[in-house]
Amino acid sequence: MSLYVLRLRNGDCVIMDAMNEREARERTGKLVTSEVATIRPLGVFAAQFALTDEGELHSTVLDQGHRC
Repeated sequence: MSLYVLRLRNGDCVIMDAMNEREARERTGKLVTSEVATIRPLGVFAAQFALTDEGELHSTVLDQGHRC
């Protein structure tokens, strides 16, 4: 499996593991309401996720070289 970043038409991004771009598009289509604009493979991905005291999920991308 490989990691792909899918940029949606509404500006959001999804990180998806899939065998290929076709599978990533198909799997994402079941999860989001916005259409996929572009798909690119990710060679490296690092992020930190933490739950805040308010119950929100805070994310920090650790590898700034791979933005969507």
